[in-house]
Amino acid sequence: MFEGAPEIVIQGITERGETFRPSDWAERLSGMLSVFSDDGYLDYSPFLKPIMAGGVRCVAIDRELERRDPAAYTFLLQFARCI
Repeated sequence: MFEGAPEIVIQGITERGETFRPSDWAERLSGMLSVFSDDGYLDYSPFLKPIMAGGVRCVAIDRELERRDPAAYTFLLQFARCI
C-alpha cells in the first residue's frame, strides 16, 4: 500500500470534503508521541508531526515508526481510516 514511501501523510479532509474537527486535531494527534524538552517546550517526535500541505492541516508519519512502535503505527492508520 505504502511501499517505498518514506512517510505517510494524513490529510485533514474527510471523504465528504469536510475539514477535520477540532481545528487542532493534527497537533493533538501528534502530541501522542511528543515530549517536553529540558527548556519546557513541546517537542514533536521525528516520526509523527503536524504539517501544512496545500493549506490543509496534515500529520506526517515516518514509516520508521512501523518498526519502532507497531502499536502506535497501527493506531494511526486506523485513525485515518475511521474518521
